[in-house]
This record gives sequence, C-alpha cells and structure tokens, in this order.
Amino acid sequence: MKSLIHKFLITIILFTSVSISLFAQIDTIAIQKIANHIPASKTKNPDILATALCEGNANDASKVTAISYWIATHVDYDYKGYVERRAEVWNPETVLKKRKALCGEYAILFQQMCKAVNIKAEVVGGYTKEIDFTPNDTLFRSNHAWSAVQVDGAWKLVDLTFAAGAVVQSNQSLKKITKGIFGMPYKPAYTFKKKYDSQWILADPHKMVYTHLPELPMFQLLENPVPLSIFMQGDKTIEQYLASNSTIDTQNTAINDYTSKSAVEKYIYNGEEGWKNNPFNNSLRGSMYINALDSMYEKYFDSKTRMLDADRATLKQMKRYAFLSDSLLKQTLKDNDQEFIQLQKRSESWKENLKTSNKQYITDLKARVKENNGNIKLSNKSNSKGKTMTSYFNSKYNQFRKIKPIDDLRRPKTPDSTAARQSRLLMYQQDSIWKLVCLKNLIDLYKANEPYTMEKVTAKVNTEQEALTIYDNNYQRIKQTDAAYAEGVPLAHTSPDFIQKKWLGKGNSYADSLKKANIDVMEGDLYNSQLQFFDFAKLYTKSTKDRLTMIKTAKRGSGTDQKEDSTYSAVVRRFTRDMEDFQLYLKPYVANQNNLSNYLENQNNRITNIIGKLQKESDVENFRHNSYMQYRQKIRMGENNRTKLALKQINKYGPIIDRSLQAKKK
Repeated sequence: MKSLIHKFLITIILFTSVSISLFAQIDTIAIQKIANHIPASKTKNPDILATALCEGNANDASKVTAISYWIATHVDYDYKGYVERRAEVWNPETVLKKRKALCGEYAILFQQMCKAVNIKAEVVGGYTKEIDFTPNDTLFRSNHAWSAVQVDGAWKLVDLTFAAGAVVQSNQSLKKITKGIFGMPYKPAYTFKKKYDSQWILADPHKMVYTHLPELPMFQLLENPVPLSIFMQGDKTIEQYLASNSTIDTQNTAINDYTSKSAVEKYIYNGEEGWKNNPFNNSLRGSMYINALDSMYEKYFDSKTRMLDADRATLKQMKRYAFLSDSLLKQTLKDNDQEFIQLQKRSESWKENLKTSNKQYITDLKARVKENNGNIKLSNKSNSKGKTMTSYFNSKYNQFRKIKPIDDLRRPKTPDSTAARQSRLLMYQQDSIWKLVCLKNLIDLYKANEPYTMEKVTAKVNTEQEALTIYDNNYQRIKQTDAAYAEGVPLAHTSPDFIQKKWLGKGNSYADSLKKANIDVMEGDLYNSQLQFFDFAKLYTKSTKDRLTMIKTAKRGSGTDQKEDSTYSAVVRRFTRDMEDFQLYLKPYVANQNNLSNYLENQNNRITNIIGKLQKESDVENFRHNSYMQYRQKIRMGENNRTKLALKQINKYGPIIDRSLQAKKK
C-alpha cells in the first residue's frame, strides 16, 4: 500500500494522551521469553518477525499474544510526532526501524504481522475522548485507531497504543520551583512513558467501549452497539446503557463480510457507514473517498501514457469520488474552523463564568469581613463595657459592705407628732421608690435578657466556630486546586465544579445564615442591654443611697420604732447581694466575647486567604485560556494542512481523469 493511502488513513486515527491503568499481565512467561530474545536480524521485516514470534505457538490466541506483546514492548508511541502533527506516514518496515509509531501505524504493523501467520486483522478507526473532551462535545473527526483480530474464529479487540504505555505529565522541576518562588503558572508538558499494559490485548468489549468508539459499530463486538450519543454523554450513561445491552457478539458476521471486501469497497463502506453514525465527521467520509480514489489510481495509472487504463464506468466512478472527496474535504476545512470557534466560545465561557463567579464570591466574602469587623468592634466595646461594669459592681459591693448598722443612732428625746408623721412618710416613700423604680426595672431587665443565659450565649457564640470550620474546609478545597495547578495549568476544565464552585457558595451562605440568626441579633441586644443595665445599676446605687439616707432621717425623727434598724440592714444586704448577682448576671455578656472575637478574627484571616486564592485563580484562568487556544489552534492548523494536502492531490487527479475520459470518447 502506498504511503498516500496511509497518510489519509492517519487523518482519522490520531492518538489522544489518555492515561492507562496498570493491570496484571496476562502473557505467559514462555511467550514473553521468546519475544524478548528474537534476534535483531529478524526484527527488520514484519513477516519474518511474525513468523519467528509465532513459531511453536499452536493456536491463534498464542500467536496474537506473542505479536501484541512484542510490538507493545518494543515500539514506543511517537508522542513528539503526534504533537508536531507529523505528516509523513511510516510503513511497517520504517516503524520497525525507528521503533516508534503513531496509533494507526501500530494497527497497520499488527495487521501485516497477523496476515503473515494467517490471522485476520482489521484496522479500526474511531473515537477516544481527548484531554479537553466534555460530555456532549461534537466529535468532528476520528482521532484514534486500534485493531480487531480473529482469534480461533472469534473476533477480539487489541489496542497496541494503549498497551505500549501511557502519555504522562513530565516532571518540569524547574518550572515547579519557579512557580513556587514567583507564582508563575505554566503549561503542563507530556511525554510517553513505556509500560506494558495487557488489559488492552484481547480486551473486554464492555470495558473497551467506555474509551473506544469505532466508526463502524460492528467493531464494538456488542450485539446492541453503544450509540455515539450515549458515548458522548460519559461513563455513567454508558454504564446505564450496558446494563440492558451487554451481550457480546464475537461471531460478528458483518465483520466477516467486511473483511471479504476489496480495499476500495472497504473505504467506501467505512466512509458511508461511519458518516451515517456521525454526520459531523465529514473528514472521515472525504478521506475514505480519496483513499478509494488513490487505490484505484494506483491500480489503473499507466506511467507511459500518463493516463488511466480503465473503462469509462470506472473513470466516471473515480470522477464522482474526486468530486465527493473535494466537496467533503472543503466542508472539513469549515468544520475545523467551526470546531475551533465552538471550543473558543466554550473556553471563553469558562473564563468569564469563573471570573464572574469568583468576583461575586470575593464581593460576598469581603462583605462578610466587613460585617465581622463590625461585630468584632461591638464585641470589644461590649467586653470593655463589661469590664467597667464588673469593676463598678465590685467597687459598690465593697463600699456597701463597709456600711455600719444604725443601731446606735439615737431617736429624739421629746416626741414630736409632726416629725413622727414625716418619719413614717419617709419609710413609706423609701419602700415605694424601691418597688416602683428599682424593683420594676430590675424585673423588666431580667425578663428582657432571659434568652441570654450563659448556656444560650455560649451556644450562639459557638456557631461562629462552626462557621470558621466551614471557611477552613472551603480554603482546603481551594488549596487542593492550587496544588493541582502546581503540576501545571490544565488546558480544559473537565468539571464545571471548578468554575462554579457551588460548594463555596453554599458554605458562605450557610455561614452567613448562622451569623445573621445568632451573632448579629445577640451582639446588638447584649450591648444595648449592657448600657441599660449599667444605667439601671447606677440608678439603683443612687436609689439605695437615698433609701439609706431616708431611713436614717426617719429614725432621727421618730420616737417610736418603725423597724428602721432592720430595714436599713436589709437594704444594705439586698444591695450587696444584688451587686454579687449583677456580676454573675453580667458573665454571659462578657465571658464569651474573647472567644467570639477570636472566631471572627480567625474567620477573617481564612476568608482573606480564600479571596487571595480566588483572585489568583482568575489571573491563572487567562493564562489557561490563552494556552488552550494555542493548543486548539495548533490542532486546527495541523488538520487544515492535512486536508489541504488531500485537496491538492485531488486537483492532480482531476485533469488525469478528465483526459482519460476524453480519450475514451475518441
């Protein structure tokens, strides 16, 4: 087969950088030993190599295992060629010489080596989900190739590209250090890491279909193949589909019919059927037509006459293929541009949505810091006022404890009825003033502050510790993202969670609700109560002093005992006891203020850290978007260049076909 055929085959079988999980090898020690000791002289020609590998193997399974193992362990994936969009296509001999291959070259080498030992194998073009794939993305082109092989009468699947190893992220130590010092983001770099993975040899169709969707559904080896629409929605949807469509069909008669077709018939069938399954893939249909045209040209071209030695019907067919291929490949150029525009809009949407959501989060968090600062200020004022009040109560307590009883205070020697009446009035007034002014206010204060017992205030303050935990958790999640960025900025957001961060919004909202329901109400009430309480305490002190003065005056003016002595002592005792009670009553106001301030200050520190991370994310997002569009532009240019080369080839064929048709008319 000419290199041109391979060239257009490769246009539909580009490989993606998908990491591969390691499973236990299924190859026998004997097969591996033989494969690892094949003389170098026998590794230059695919047929000779296949014969040497399969010598002594009695069944197809052993032969396929031997061929697969040798290719996967001795040929590296040409990741550099993939990145640079290598246009040259290597034939199997070149692959063996260079010991490197793209995915299609793996499959073609495998096909030729299987043919050498009388085993049927087919190259399977199809789709894998590239690093920037998101559910329901439009798949404009095939991007991978693997193999179907008939083993002892049953069709099996083999992906030697995946079996050979994985494309992994490079170390990039210097860039990591630079980022750590200067905070400079960088694009991740990738390299191929060789690691044989036997799960892709004679692979389970149920597992294969999660990552590989062939252009022709029959190559899924499933009785009810997974539709493209299901594949595009992701693993969960595929799993649901397979739950009721899991029957494997290894005796697929459609594949047997396909293998009996000529090369031209395969190209046309692949193009038409593949296009039916994915009408967006004009590249596939156009490439298959030009592959068919190339195969026919190779067969009928006479180098001496520079004409095509074919009948008129065949020439008309070639002209039709040229027309269709030309139309489809021109549409492919438009598709490439459309794909670029779609992905550009998607990436810009990611960027703008992330910036918008982060900006809103930052605004909300700054508002929370401002509110916290207000509460901290009020808490400090309350704390300061509480200390002043505590000092006042203690001072008055000590002052009144030193007051001596009035037992020795003398009554008048000469009874005076007027003075006696005034004394009785004073005793009545001092009691009334206490009941009307002090006792009523004291009861009202106790009732007003009944919700703020020590236990209840402590519980409300502790809700801010709960809010602090929320901010801590949110910060840790954002740090995890930052740690992932330390490994290089991703090209695409595979999860909308990173952009929207609904968990952050929910956490902030819940923390705010705790604050509004508890601290905002409580702090204002407590501080106002403190002010009222202090005013009352001073009024109570003055009133008590006035009472004591009135009682003493009453005793000096009354010749009869009106229980002035016991009343005087009771008032002093009541006052000192109340001063003790006031200090206890004040504890809920002041005892938790330090804790509250600490919680709020720690919240502010954590919120500031979160804001810093969010601002940094928004800056890095610009870098990500620009890097991603450079990546997609490189793909667009590479695909456009391949397509334009194909169009040039069609233009060369056109005049030759026309001249050959004209000659037939004569």
